[in-house]
Parts: sequence; structure tokens; C-alpha cells
Amino acid sequence: MSGVYIKNKAGKNKVRMIAIDDLREHKSPNIIKDIKLGSYEIFERKPKKCGACNSNYIYQIELFGARHAPLLWECGKCSKTFLRFNAEATKEDLFYASEVWTNPQDWGYREPSEFN
Repeated sequence: MSGVYIKNKAGKNKVRMIAIDDLREHKSPNIIKDIKLGSYEIFERKPKKCGACNSNYIYQIELFGARHAPLLWECGKCSKTFLRFNAEATKEDLFYASEVWTNPQDWGYREPSEFN
């Protein structure tokens, strides 16, 4: 899975920072249907385990151009995403995030040992 991973002190990935194109499977007019939702259930707090595969490896997803907070939850095993906010609010945030553009070639390269 692409994106920038931010690790906690124990060295485990907790946050995945991505651009909208890293999240969308397709580019249909309905942006909320383009992401791999595990369900439309809303989890204000991080779920204890994935409802699709029962993995407890769940982390936050933050999108460039959306909220300055996690927008979704994602299973690190099966990649299903789960809503943190209702579908309409998420759809609006995804729309704003789709307006963001970045050039990965401008990011430069860092050795993995230099990551958090």
C-alpha cells in the first residue's frame, strides 16, 4: 500500500498519509463508492478489529487536502476501509481531497532507516 506511514514509539504503523488516488479503486462519479468500504457503519473511534477479516491491525488514514485528522480507518491485512464520519461528510472531504495535486518526484528519496 502506498502513502507515508507514521510509526509510534513501538515501531508500529499507526497513520497512513495518502493522496486520494491511492485510496480510490475506480474513478466513478460517486467518490464514496470508489473506496473499498468494509461497511457503512460509522466508527468514531478506531475499531478493535476489522469487520471483514477480524484482524486487529487497524490504522488511521489521513488524506492530503481533507481534514487535519484521520478521515477513515483501514485494515492492515485486507485493506478494507471504515468510516469515521457519516458517508455524506466523508464524501465532501473526499471531494476536497480530489482537488489536491502533488508531484511525488518533488518529494526526494529517503532511506527507510531515516523514517520515523
